[in-house]
Amino acid sequence: MSKFLEINKRALVPDYLHKKSMFYILEEFQGNLQTFGGYPYGCSYGKEEECAQLLMNAAKNRLRMYGSAREFAENLKIYGSFSGNDLFFDLDEFPYQTNAIVYRSLKNDEEYICNLDLFVILQNILLGISENPPMLLAAALDYYLKNVEEEEEVNENSLKFVRFDEKIFEGIEKDLREMIAERRPNEPEHKLFTSEFPEIKSLVDVIEKRQELFHPKAKVVRLFEDGDQKFVMKAEIDYILNKTKDDTEIRFLHTMGMEEAERTLGKNTFEFIRCPIQRAKHRAVPIKGCGGGKQESNFYILAVDALFEYLRSAIFGAKILQKISNFDEFLRVLSDYQNVFTWECKSPYFIRMSVLNGLAKLSSEVEKLPAKEVRNAKCDGFTLQNLKNELKHLGLTEALPEIQDYAEVVYDHVDRVKAEEYLRTCDLFDAIEQCQLICIFNRIPNLKKFLHNQNGCGRVVGLKCDECEKKTPEVQISSQTQDPSKASIYSQICEEMMEIKKELEDLKNNYEKVVESEAKLKEELTLEKEKNRETILTLKAENAANERVIQQLLDKLTPISSNEDRQNAVEEAPFDWSGFPI
Repeated sequence: MSKFLEINKRALVPDYLHKKSMFYILEEFQGNLQTFGGYPYGCSYGKEEECAQLLMNAAKNRLRMYGSAREFAENLKIYGSFSGNDLFFDLDEFPYQTNAIVYRSLKNDEEYICNLDLFVILQNILLGISENPPMLLAAALDYYLKNVEEEEEVNENSLKFVRFDEKIFEGIEKDLREMIAERRPNEPEHKLFTSEFPEIKSLVDVIEKRQELFHPKAKVVRLFEDGDQKFVMKAEIDYILNKTKDDTEIRFLHTMGMEEAERTLGKNTFEFIRCPIQRAKHRAVPIKGCGGGKQESNFYILAVDALFEYLRSAIFGAKILQKISNFDEFLRVLSDYQNVFTWECKSPYFIRMSVLNGLAKLSSEVEKLPAKEVRNAKCDGFTLQNLKNELKHLGLTEALPEIQDYAEVVYDHVDRVKAEEYLRTCDLFDAIEQCQLICIFNRIPNLKKFLHNQNGCGRVVGLKCDECEKKTPEVQISSQTQDPSKASIYSQICEEMMEIKKELEDLKNNYEKVVESEAKLKEELTLEKEKNRETILTLKAENAANERVIQQLLDKLTPISSNEDRQNAVEEAPFDWSGFPI
């Protein structure tokens, strides 16, 4: 990564991590965490996991669904990586906190950056060459940069894109270094927070010198990519064609395909840049609309992501399905969803974050009822039966009697994708959520239709979608009808797939035989070990008996059994002197 794009480490502060986490976790989990301030003082670089752990410790057991501190910190990093995040998280009092993001052209892979990220780059340059203390300089820059943006109309918080040319920023760095060095000896300290502050004055000069960079004219369209889907915002096309000023009052942003966008733009010169849809585990990364606006007022996420976040809030935040015995009560509490998640729309669309936040604030007497908490998994994981027991323990079988029927398919999935050796409490949360989602979509046909139309069926483990099952053979038949010459190719592919399927089945059968053989061998070894153990015990007993018999025989031996007896025998015996001379 270019040094101009990567945020200067000295600018990073723990307070940003805290603000970001408050947007990420469920509101019902926050409690007194909003005012938590027990983070290490100073720069937070390299301390992200430590800060996450401190927050989790303060939350007691409320943040268990987010996994380990390392996983929590990694997801927060993903969640905060988007252009304009200082506007969304309302970071006016902080320096810029995230890397500038590069977008690549669809046509020739050229690099573009968002105009909002230009000041991230300028901050990086200034922090690299200024002699001022990092936090003091960053605070001054943050304040004055935003004032410069307003006074000079450099940035109206509207979205534009400009080519990223590293040589241009090398020139800016050179100019700033020379300007600051020239002005520094002549500027008194009291001008630190005035427009004559050397860094700020030099920055204004640099901006005025490069108007083409800070007032980009290029017509750039974001091409969003989500799996095999590619689409653009209709409002962005209108914005480029000057049909509308901005989208600050639009609740939903509808989309069109790339080909339709090309037809609409006609002969206008424009460039598509690729923008993959990004998601952390529990939240989608916000996307800025093309107009102005701060915080969530002009940020969006896909409707399908909004639905999952909305249902997660109902499942683990409000715990509605744990508190009711009749599913109709769930429909009554969440009645507003039909105005937001429309199943008639068959193409992806975006929902403004402020709309989702208003929808998530459920108002019902049900919320005030108590509900049981998810219990911790054991240190060696949890079993399928444990999952079924937990669903019953939480009271979910009252409103959803069928929920335990889906436990096996969900359990197999979470066990297969687990991040560590054993299933953990966060995996248990995932399994409980998936089981409830299957029941919800099966019981609300229009919501299931919406999920299908928004290409989200595959995100619910074990959910059977009739539309998805019908779609594949229809596509195959249609393709063969349109081009009969390809029929043999499709037939060959099908045959190869059947052979692969058969090979997989054979491998599975062989694997099961190996497992069975190993189990049998293990059992035989255990039996043999037990027999050997019994033999050893028998031999030890026989040896002890033999030793006792030998001792008894030794005890019965009476002749000359000691040194004293032998001495007495010598003294009493007559000695023959006849052979010796006298």
